[in-house]
Amino acid sequence: MLINEKERRRSLVASAAITIALLVPAIRLVTGPASLGRVAGVAVASGEGAQTAAATNKAPTVTAKTAPAMKTPWGEPDLQGIWSRDVDIPLQRPTRYGDREFLTDEERAELDRRIADIVSRDSTDNRRMRRTERDVNAEFVQAPFTMHLPVGRRTSLIIDPPNGRIPPLTPEAQKARAVLRQFQLALLQPTSACKEQLPGCAGGKYGPVSPRRNETAPMYLSASINRADGPEDRSLAERCLSGALPDFGSANGGFSRIVQARGEVSIFYD
Repeated sequence: MLINEKERRRSLVASAAITIALLVPAIRLVTGPASLGRVAGVAVASGEGAQTAAATNKAPTVTAKTAPAMKTPWGEPDLQGIWSRDVDIPLQRPTRYGDREFLTDEERAELDRRIADIVSRDSTDNRRMRRTERDVNAEFVQAPFTMHLPVGRRTSLIIDPPNGRIPPLTPEAQKARAVLRQFQLALLQPTSACKEQLPGCAGGKYGPVSPRRNETAPMYLSASINRADGPEDRSLAERCLSGALPDFGSANGGFSRIVQARGEVSIFYD
């Protein structure tokens, strides 16, 4: 069946709108010039904000610009436009910053210098472990990681809770994660990761192939496990299903275009 370009675009936009519409009950939009939305109890900032601070031992005093929140003709917060990512801001705030929302220019410059030093550092022969499996897998090659965005002013994308941290998992989620982890470790049991006690096998042990090798995974997988009996054993990225929500861009930037209709939101990802 042939579909013209107009119909194809309409279908893509409709699919995206349906996906977002399903999330609307879980999303509470936060109005304001530096806020994009509150997802799963976490408010995420989208703007850099402004600051005035002196380089002292005390936490900087920050003054953020304010402006009337834009509204759509039907009265909802207007998020439409192209949202770019040209600075690097962590999702969660490092605990050393406490409730501080912004960095000083001096702190940003120092972080940029330290990051540039790390990603441009050459791998010495001592670190490289030549002729090992890890070396063959390019584990010590720095080239793919030598590009980074400038550090942004905000200490985290999350602005609520005030500490900028993702709230702890619920007891049910913690139990589900533990069950999946035990399954992952069972499949890793006969691998070199467990034999050499690498971090990937933390909590596991080295031994023969586990009887759980042929079990069905305890939940739908979004990351790969040490098995490839079918596509469901592989990560979403390997299956070209990596359209995560929310999407915070990539290591080299990225953008999102938001289009709204009454009661619906459609997001196009770069």
